[in-house]
Amino acid sequence: PDVPTMDAAGQPAVPPRQDGPVPTDERDLFAAVLRGGENVARFVLGHISPEELSHPVTRALAGLLSARLEEGESIEAAAMIDASADAEGRAFISEIMLTKYELNREPRPGTPTIEQGEPIRIASDTLLAMKKRSLRTLKKENQELLRRMSATGGDVVPFLRKDTQLDEELTRLEKEGLQG
Repeated sequence: PDVPTMDAAGQPAVPPRQDGPVPTDERDLFAAVLRGGENVARFVLGHISPEELSHPVTRALAGLLSARLEEGESIEAAAMIDASADAEGRAFISEIMLTKYELNREPRPGTPTIEQGEPIRIASDTLLAMKKRSLRTLKKENQELLRRMSATGGDVVPFLRKDTQLDEELTRLEKEGLQG
């Protein structure tokens, strides 16, 4: 029988995505951090750990961001580029900053202007969407594991408890949003 793999906390062990482009929500999160500075960075890191990010570039940059904040070092784009040992990380930060520059340029006559939102609001909305999507994914995976365990005669109680916990977390997020 196919027995589900669990981590030490009893959670389904799901390997993070390893390649491809950086997901839009993770790009938006880093753009908000780079635009918003230390307060936005601390807010983001208070709600998500580097391990929760799906792309290796953003995981590495979140780790670097966390370490630089802890050491009291600058998290401005140029400092982050200099501190990043990874060429992909440096290119990612540069691309975000170039996009910011392109959006901040004086518009050509006849073209619509694009208003940028407040970095803290962008970060909060993005984190909320990411957390909801993550909980829904975990719920779906847990239900599949529950089905498998039930089919093999395994103990389904931990999966039922996990399903209830995920429902409660999702309901709380939908009603209250992010706290802090």
